[in-house]
Amino acid sequence: MSLFNKIEELQNKPKSYRKKVLVVLMISLMVAVILAWVSTASIFANPEKERERKSGVEYAPFTILKEGAANIKDIFNNALDKIKNR
Repeated sequence: MSLFNKIEELQNKPKSYRKKVLVVLMISLMVAVILAWVSTASIFANPEKERERKSGVEYAPFTILKEGAANIKDIFNNALDKIKNR
């Protein structure tokens, strides 16, 4: 049987049965999502080792923003200096 046939069968069932199927499917999907999230998270990691690993390292997005802000500030100051020297 194909998936479409199963869906058609389910559509012909009583509403209470369809709700039970929906609840079971949603719980199953949520458990799968939570398990995937937990497996990729470092919940069980040793905090000491994580702190050592991250020490002295800045997160790349924040570093890029910081450098960009410094560049904009320099450009703005240079433009003001040129205007003042005219």
